[in-house]
Amino acid sequence: MSCFSLLLITVLIVVITLDFALKKHDQIWQLLEIILSFLSTILASSTISFDIAVKMQNSATNEVSGSSVLKQIQQGDNGNISIIDNSKHNDPEFLITAFQEQLLPLQKENIKNIAEIFSDQIKKAGENNIQQPNLDFFLKYMNEGSLITEQDIQTIWAKLLVQETKEQGSISKLTLDIVKNMNSNDALFFNEMAKFSFDDGSIFANFCTNMNFVNLTEMQDIGLLKGNDFIEQNIEITPNESTHVIQPGLLLLIKNKSSTATHKIQWGCHMLTKAGVEIRNALNISISKADFIEFCKAIRNQYSSNKDVLFSLHDINFIDDKGNVNYKTNDLFGGENV
Repeated sequence: MSCFSLLLITVLIVVITLDFALKKHDQIWQLLEIILSFLSTILASSTISFDIAVKMQNSATNEVSGSSVLKQIQQGDNGNISIIDNSKHNDPEFLITAFQEQLLPLQKENIKNIAEIFSDQIKKAGENNIQQPNLDFFLKYMNEGSLITEQDIQTIWAKLLVQETKEQGSISKLTLDIVKNMNSNDALFFNEMAKFSFDDGSIFANFCTNMNFVNLTEMQDIGLLKGNDFIEQNIEITPNESTHVIQPGLLLLIKNKSSTATHKIQWGCHMLTKAGVEIRNALNISISKADFIEFCKAIRNQYSSNKDVLFSLHDINFIDDKGNVNYKTNDLFGGENV
């Protein structure tokens, strides 16, 4: 049976199983189209070979006319590729060819893993409207994804596609370039860092004080964090006016009681790059209510000596289509109702 037939049978089994489980036929056919695109991208460019044992002419010794040496390429438990070769001389051309023949099945397996994670994430999200990704994006996604073997990065890679199929253009090709070069340690620290970020990608400086400086520097080198120094966030409040900061279900209200003076509220922060924000959104990471309350308390304490500026914290009821915020009057800081 040909490799293509085996792949096609595998795809049909996956689709039929999902169809039976989800009972959402339109979604399943959209998924089938994407998975078949996965496979055709690989098969269109090259022929997959499952032959690992390769015979080659031993031109180096010429001891026996037509003699050949059996060389094998194996993948160990640690994921490393090794060559078993009893000959005294390795032909560089043979090595390149042999690695290519071993690489293709590995690429196929990587894409299969990513497709399975993608399918599982779509099912969990209950997505009914899967948008077809841009062709240029998809070709790059497939090509780069076939070379990703670490499971943690494969999971991020699959979630990037989930985000892109929900909102076309939400994941840039630059973001793909960054993620493909990440390792599991990078992914772990990014998750730890991004969970403190606000919607705009800012991370309050106080949250970074206990983070490893080397890891922060690596995030900057990779392209997930801006600059080496803290950035100042500035909020200017004119006389008798107010402003607010919103995060998960909470509103920090800042009022200027003065009728003459303008006051400026500042705090230091790190900033995620555009790619960092895209990855964070794809991973569905957001700051917790507890951490946002900690931020609010720190800012209030920072300006406690300024009697013109009042801080209050409120639960949000809803935000309308125009961005107007309806919130509960009770001050969670324990002050009077606002």
